[in-house]
Amino acid sequence: MLLTSTEMLEQWRLRHCLDASTMTGEADEGFDSTDNDLIETARMRDWYADLLARGDPSLTPPIDIAADLPVTAGPGTGEWQIRLIDGVIAVISIETDAGVQADIVNADSPRARLMRGPFGPVPTGRPVAVTDGGNVVRMFTDTGGETPKLRRVMAVTEPPEGFYSLTDKGLAMIPGPELYV
Repeated sequence: MLLTSTEMLEQWRLRHCLDASTMTGEADEGFDSTDNDLIETARMRDWYADLLARGDPSLTPPIDIAADLPVTAGPGTGEWQIRLIDGVIAVISIETDAGVQADIVNADSPRARLMRGPFGPVPTGRPVAVTDGGNVVRMFTDTGGETPKLRRVMAVTEPPEGFYSLTDKGLAMIPGPELYV
């Protein structure tokens, strides 16, 4: 689901049972709902930024970005580079036009280090896609020299400015109210 900032703040407040008196414990003439909105909006944005950074597809729905991605030959044999669009937080899955799912591995993994070596093996079955959190995914596969075509690339992306993209599970992860002292 895609929520506007106002809708997200409503969900946040619902789960925190917030009004100005819950912040201070009593009604405060110098504290109004505008101040409360600013404080809670900042907390909400911080929480959401952390949620996006985790890139968990069960909390933030991934979208298919394959149509927007160019694939070019990499420097090594059987290496292909997929340049990601702006706003990609995490690549969840890659499927080639042959219907084969790539193994997604982190750049720090032993398998990724082996693939990047000058004598690394070129996978003939399942492609291996190495992600490092940057804007390029390095995919290793034997395609006989033909540029692989991407059928589906599922990724967690930043939503448009002023919106929040969450699954029902993500919405349920909104933290409960803290004890205000």
